Amino acid sequence: MQINVNELLRKKRGIVNKQDYSFINSNPNLKDKIIFLTLGGSYAYGTNIETSDVDVRGISLNTKDEILLGMDHEQSVNEATDTTIYTTRKMIHLFAQGNPNTIEMLGSIEENALFVSDFFNEYILKNKKLFLTRNVFFTFGGYGRAQLSRLNNKLGRLNPEVETQNILRSIKNASVHLKERYNIDLDTDILFSANGANFNCNIKDLNKADMQSCLMEIASIFKDYNKLGKRNQSAIEHNKLNKHCMHLVRLFLMAIDILRDGEIITYRKKDHDLLMSIRNNENEEWIKDNMLTERAEKFVEEKEKEMKDAFDNSKLPDTPDRNRINDLIKNINTYILGLTS
Repeated sequence: MQINVNELLRKKRGIVNKQDYSFINSNPNLKDKIIFLTLGGSYAYGTNIETSDVDVRGISLNTKDEILLGMDHEQSVNEATDTTIYTTRKMIHLFAQGNPNTIEMLGSIEENALFVSDFFNEYILKNKKLFLTRNVFFTFGGYGRAQLSRLNNKLGRLNPEVETQNILRSIKNASVHLKERYNIDLDTDILFSANGANFNCNIKDLNKADMQSCLMEIASIFKDYNKLGKRNQSAIEHNKLNKHCMHLVRLFLMAIDILRDGEIITYRKKDHDLLMSIRNNENEEWIKDNMLTERAEKFVEEKEKEMKDAFDNSKLPDTPDRNRINDLIKNINTYILGLTS
């Protein structure tokens, strides 16, 4: 099956561009294995403007060899078109973690969904509630707070010691996931402390494989800080701080919806005017002189409190049901292995 992304963009959203998406049909990991394609970025949130880039996100089936050999290429990335397509195995792992950049795909509206297979509807979309837990308070909220702290740091409002504490806070925010994944009591078995730029981490009672995996997850937090630090510096240079501020608010709003109502609302129609006022920085109400205004800080504090209230009263489980998720993975793999070559 040949997928013409340019044609899908034109039909769905009237978007006309000159990007070359032919890699989708030439890449053996993608060409007959795509189960879902959707718009990402500003188009996904409803905050796009005329000059917004077109981001494409998607999911593809793992190959039979990957399933039989326990391997996974995880994702296919094409930087020229800003396209990222995850494998089902990688995507389910990220869904279960409550990863904001992937969970949002489960809330894609029809106008943004470029290609939706029956397989995606039956195996993934119908089971999206499996991935919604109270942990989104730490993933969505933690990501937003950490990015806000990094942004403030790039604005010169925080010193390196504060940034160190923010990284430490991000690690603690990840503790719920680490506890669930590695079956360790983080309250007693892991103690984190920071002294300047030096971090001490005491981890007990993990086998070699889990120790390596756990350390890699902690290391990824530092890696994300470095990446977003570069993005924030670029934002300052290109006067895009207001766009960053808008996305911080959006993350909090999405977390509140998930925690309170169990709904993934990626396209923020009801919040459009608010988000666009932040993006456009109307009357310099949000950012002034390369600094967040008092109103912006107060608004973020209010949303954080609302998110905490939603977390405290949420009816969602604390962690995903691993048995049901494993059953889902087995069903998906059985389906793939049953396909004709």
